[in-house]
Amino acid sequence: FIRLIVENGWRLERLVADILDLSRLREGLPQLSLSSTELAKLVEDLVARFALADPFSSTVVAEPVVVRADPKKVERIVENLIANAVTHNPDGAALRISVGPVEGGAQISVEDDGRGVPEDMLSRLFEAFTLGEDAKRGPSPGLGIGLSIVAQFTQLHGGRVWHAEVDGGGAAFHVFLPEEGPGSA
Repeated sequence: FIRLIVENGWRLERLVADILDLSRLREGLPQLSLSSTELAKLVEDLVARFALADPFSSTVVAEPVVVRADPKKVERIVENLIANAVTHNPDGAALRISVGPVEGGAQISVEDDGRGVPEDMLSRLFEAFTLGEDAKRGPSPGLGIGLSIVAQFTQLHGGRVWHAEVDGGGAAFHVFLPEEGPGSA
């Protein structure tokens, strides 16, 4: 029961945060609080906290990399990518979360070995209110704004986000963040 309470509390917190973030983005209000951010530690800490509330099988590969970014917004990017993978895959699907340096910045990836993204959703993946099927419950209980927030927060940082299919089934979402923050990509 305690795990269920924690899981539902975490989901409610994410839902409220997503709604507030989307509202701020639509009003043009988001501001970045840039600082030197060690992404490997940020991602490892977030995955550990997330797994307490929503247990899933994961592998984290994190190479040290520092970028100029807003750590709270990067947390929201990673949190929404993980939540998306957990929601849209059956129990037992494995997640691989990686972060490391690439030319000009850093790349964060969240991959799963689930069923992938349906063909009819590919063109709308990063649009607000695009709902997929929850692998465990049928129609998604969310609002379909998580990946939209990922895309918009990534763009605020001067980065980019994209989707790729994983060989053998599954989906991968990749985020590139420039080393020096907005305007350096």
